[in-house]
Amino acid sequence: MLYGIGSGSRAAYVPWGPNLAVEPDAQGFFLEELSQWLADRLGEECVFIRYDLPWQSPFAGDSQAGWNTQEEGPPPPHVRELRMNFGTEEKNLRKAPTDVQPTDTIVIDTTRAEEELLQRMRSKTRYNIRLAGRRGVRVREASVSELPIWYDLYRETMERKALTVHDYEYFRELFAAYNEPVSGRPGLHLLLAEKAGTPLAGLVLAVEDDYALYLYGASSSTERGAMAPYLLQWRALQTARQAGSSWYDLFGIPPDRRPGHPMHGLLQFKRGFGGMEVVRRGCWDYPIQPERYRALRGQEISGPTYYARHA
Repeated sequence: MLYGIGSGSRAAYVPWGPNLAVEPDAQGFFLEELSQWLADRLGEECVFIRYDLPWQSPFAGDSQAGWNTQEEGPPPPHVRELRMNFGTEEKNLRKAPTDVQPTDTIVIDTTRAEEELLQRMRSKTRYNIRLAGRRGVRVREASVSELPIWYDLYRETMERKALTVHDYEYFRELFAAYNEPVSGRPGLHLLLAEKAGTPLAGLVLAVEDDYALYLYGASSSTERGAMAPYLLQWRALQTARQAGSSWYDLFGIPPDRRPGHPMHGLLQFKRGFGGMEVVRRGCWDYPIQPERYRALRGQEISGPTYYARHA
């Protein structure tokens, strides 16, 4: 997709792509050839191409430990660029200053039987899933007409955490665009966890071919002891399996795995479901207009996002 970056210039963004299996030592060469082909077709106003790569990082090592439990941390960008550009002609691929999607995540193999999935979870997670049921929590798949219910939960959650809130139209358009009738089943699922008719938590589940993604989550500050988010995630796992997915991606954990990190509670919650921790390469740029790209890169570095600090 193309988006404006000011002064009549544009950038091309490739989300979660290229979605092809490429050997690590050939990835730079592949991206260079693809970028050269694209550059001739993107127009004179396009300054650079940004790939949000789904490929695993060759530097991750023990992803259970995370980058920042190591004294030296990940290699600096110029070291990663040397490896990515090995064998390329132009040596032109650059590690982006920021990552759009989280590079670290947890992925669950949903081809396993449900009983095995439960056994692979932490005992506390299994207990809380069952406790939610005993305390009257029920999870159902909601219709798009109930999107306002979800949005109220989402807005409460984001405001509680002091995070940016997407407006309602963003989600309405997301469902409208994603659920075009192609395969006969919806691409987005809206799940709500309720107790006695009161919404306590909700999530948006995206399903694409054999891959399912926990896209957005929200929970109420009331009835925290009902453990609704645990049962909600279990139902999302079941929904992903029923939709034919082989993998369920919990979409994001902090790169810093240390207990003092502000997102450590989220990490522990997601770890409880027994998946595999994955570290991806993150965003990589191919400059088409090098001078203009350098200026824009400097602006981006001056205001890094959360994930950029660990990129």
